Amino acid sequence: RMGCSSQRQTQGHQSSQKIDQALRREWRSQPPITLLFLGTGESGKSTFTRVIKATLGMISKREQAMFSEFLRSNTIQSMQTLLRCSELEFIGGEQPIKDDPAYQVILDASVLTPEVAEAIQRLSNTEDIKYCFQHRYSLKLHIPDSSYYYFNNCNRFAQPDFEANTTDITHASVRTSGILETLFDYNDTPFRLIDVGGQRSERRKWISCMTDVTAVIYLVALNDYHSVLQEDSTTNRMVESLTLFGALSSSKFLKQKDWILFLNKKDLFQEQIRTTPLTVLFPDCPEEAKNSYNQGRLFILEKFKALFGGKQLLYHFTCAIDPENARRVFLDVRLALLSHRLASVHLL
Repeated sequence: RMGCSSQRQTQGHQSSQKIDQALRREWRSQPPITLLFLGTGESGKSTFTRVIKATLGMISKREQAMFSEFLRSNTIQSMQTLLRCSELEFIGGEQPIKDDPAYQVILDASVLTPEVAEAIQRLSNTEDIKYCFQHRYSLKLHIPDSSYYYFNNCNRFAQPDFEANTTDITHASVRTSGILETLFDYNDTPFRLIDVGGQRSERRKWISCMTDVTAVIYLVALNDYHSVLQEDSTTNRMVESLTLFGALSSSKFLKQKDWILFLNKKDLFQEQIRTTPLTVLFPDCPEEAKNSYNQGRLFILEKFKALFGGKQLLYHFTCAIDPENARRVFLDVRLALLSHRLASVHLL
């Protein structure tokens, strides 16, 4: 009996392996899962796709060197923007910041040398610069939210042998122009990520990406309720994002696709909502939600749900620069789409 049982187990194991192999062949005969990342500029689309690549070890040496240079440029340009603001919006102190020798050193800089880095780090600790950064939205300053990450690490960035690590790469600010595609396999699942520029001038290119899409990943920055577009200082970013979301999810090209809404930058939203109520944009926001992180983010979610014109909407509250958060969300999305794909080939 034991011999028969062992033989049946062996046969069962072999049958299971054959089924698994058949499923893999069936799966690979299907086109890749194509995720189209959409949203307004600076919502975090490129950061999210970059974190996915970094998490999967897909950043090449060439890309690593490229991001090292981007980080150096980000550091200089962010501080230069703040210095120009402090020149116009002087806050006060023992001496005007423009009288500090470091002021002109930074404004004249085009390369992040150790001398420039030291000047940047020192001025980043002044009350003038801190004030301008903390009020960057109301002052309509278009600088990366990661600017203080650059300032705190600029001495390291300025070293000749500096190589950007994964954390550095996730913080780099790079404006996407055109259409970027990434192909890869994850756990025997073929994926294709499409990242597009979010500024208005880039959107006419989106139409060419809307065929053969498995799902649309739409990103909105939760903290954008108090910001304006870089390309139009009269338009609120979240108003633009809501309008775009409603139009795209109702369009004939994307209406039947699976939609996943990433309410991004939840960490910055949690910080901002303490001092800037949602009523600055939404007069109908309930009193109990206007300064509440949990109730406030659900209020914004309902605004997007009300405009959704597609067939099915999944959503996640995300922080794209957190590799672990990105990994969890990505795996969650993969499982949801896997179930959808298996159902489409009658395996569920």
